Amino acid sequence: MPEQRTPAPAPSVAELLASYRSGDVFFSTGAGALHGTGVLGVAEEVHEVDSLLGSAGPEGVVMGAIPFDGRRSARFLLPRTVRHAPAPPRGRAPGLRRRPLPGEWGSTPVPAPDEHRASIERAIALTAGDGGPDRVVSARGLRLHSTSAVDPSTALNNLLWRDPGEPVFAIDVPGPGAEDRTLLGTGPELLVSKRGSRVASQPLSGSVPRSADPTKDYRNRERLRASAGDRREHAVVVDAVAESLEPYCRTLAVPKRPELVGTATMWHLSTRLEGTLLDADVPAHLLAAALRPAPAVCGSPSRPASGVVGAPEHFDRGFHSGAVGYSTARGDGEWVVAARCAEVFHSRVDAFVGGGVMSGSDPGAVLSETTDRMRALLFALGVR
Repeated sequence: MPEQRTPAPAPSVAELLASYRSGDVFFSTGAGALHGTGVLGVAEEVHEVDSLLGSAGPEGVVMGAIPFDGRRSARFLLPRTVRHAPAPPRGRAPGLRRRPLPGEWGSTPVPAPDEHRASIERAIALTAGDGGPDRVVSARGLRLHSTSAVDPSTALNNLLWRDPGEPVFAIDVPGPGAEDRTLLGTGPELLVSKRGSRVASQPLSGSVPRSADPTKDYRNRERLRASAGDRREHAVVVDAVAESLEPYCRTLAVPKRPELVGTATMWHLSTRLEGTLLDADVPAHLLAAALRPAPAVCGSPSRPASGVVGAPEHFDRGFHSGAVGYSTARGDGEWVVAARCAEVFHSRVDAFVGGGVMSGSDPGAVLSETTDRMRALLFALGVR
């Protein structure tokens, strides 16, 4: 097998994006961007990734997507060519402008709002019962149809234009039938980052929408900071991430209080966990598979919680709430949670978001939170 090629870096993310075509792989974070073209090899299981990387040369990179359900096949690609670009400066990425997706749109919620509220109420009841999970995430989808074909590169452009400092990704994944579809989205939550013996994870839980009015935006932020319910839910998520990471770590630092972080559309409670690995040779993709599903998008404990999220949601999550990222031949890499994403194929866009519930949660507030997240995702994609 020929070695993977790594051409000279592109001067900017905008120039790297200009060469993106449907079927390519794209992954951008605040640390830089990767664009993979062509395919040297494909794997469906995490234990096959090391073999792919072993054939790629010392600078090899595998890019991939891991589904929410660990029993499903993943998609790991060894691109023929991987080109890099430096991280964009804070704010808008130079050279990009928003390009709305063309056509007239129709939409179908999956499930219907009243059904989604009922599933939220069932999830709350489960968390209140003895032996049930502490927290459950209830996801919802929106199936959109356009009168025009949907160009994944346009949607990817819009995601990067909206918030170039946040993780943004595009990768083709297997659909329910024989045809692939493009998974596009933004993953503000870091599932795992690995550099040598250093490992980090940054779960997000608890959020409020941003506002163009500075006064209202400040009030929203401070309301989230003071929310006892959001802080309690966030603590449950952080404890679950720490419990998953500890078996791999010699040391693990877990801050006692969350921070507030803002994206272009939301304020989030965030905690960054950092540790030193017991074995520096454990690759990033293995850690990603071990930490997925992330408690912020599944629940806690993850095993009971994942047993209750499927039935009340009325749809298969597929790669939504899974992980997207890359690993290098050295074992380093970065994987983010595919929390706000969409699958694009032909003239259809299937968009997904979710909201966490605990005993005592307000069903109306959770429904409103997921509505805010869906609205922000559709705007970011360029849907009118």
